[in-house]
Amino acid sequence: MGMNAIERRLSNRLGDIPTREFYPADMPDGQTIFAMPKNKPMRLYKKFKGLKWFVNMTRDKTDADTLQGNPASSFAVASHYHLSYVTLPFGYDAEISIDDSTVTVDAYTVGGVSNTNGYKMLRAGTVTGISIQYRCTSATTNGSLKAYVQKNKVNQSMYANGAVSSVSDDLGASTTSDPFTFAAGDRINVELQLSEGDMDQVKVEDIAILVEVQLATGTETV
Repeated sequence: MGMNAIERRLSNRLGDIPTREFYPADMPDGQTIFAMPKNKPMRLYKKFKGLKWFVNMTRDKTDADTLQGNPASSFAVASHYHLSYVTLPFGYDAEISIDDSTVTVDAYTVGGVSNTNGYKMLRAGTVTGISIQYRCTSATTNGSLKAYVQKNKVNQSMYANGAVSSVSDDLGASTTSDPFTFAAGDRINVELQLSEGDMDQVKVEDIAILVEVQLATGTETV
């Protein structure tokens, strides 16, 4: 599709800066691109040290032939941030057993530390998953081992649901459903719930747990 007169004039003024008729999904570090897609705002893109920046170009109300950037309202980090994932390790090495109903225990933090209050988070983020690995030494056909992620000692909707229907040293479960956000200073913990409904004795032990956390670096507006 061809450029209109103003777009052509601006393109000529930009000289060696390449133009595109679409917003670039990615670009080499250090490159500058002027994007002019149909029926969308014109943008000037710059990738610098791994971050893609852009500024929307708006018509100057006093000069119909001049286009100017409006950084106060439209200068922003492009849609993706630098995302990093970390895992919070928990565990419970003692035996948990029950022959009816449900028993709950708090998982411990790393190194056998008997801290059942979890981790105090240094910055805001999102809990994105949990996995559990465990042994079942006495099984039942009507039971489960659930690991709920807690925020400030309150169960959230995210939990891993493990089976206890067979005796095995290699059982596990994981989920990435129902992610939730937390703020700096919130505590992330795990509560284990062992349930049984057939009056059979069920036992689990040596439970290893990982909680996945997503952190974003960068700010949405500058």
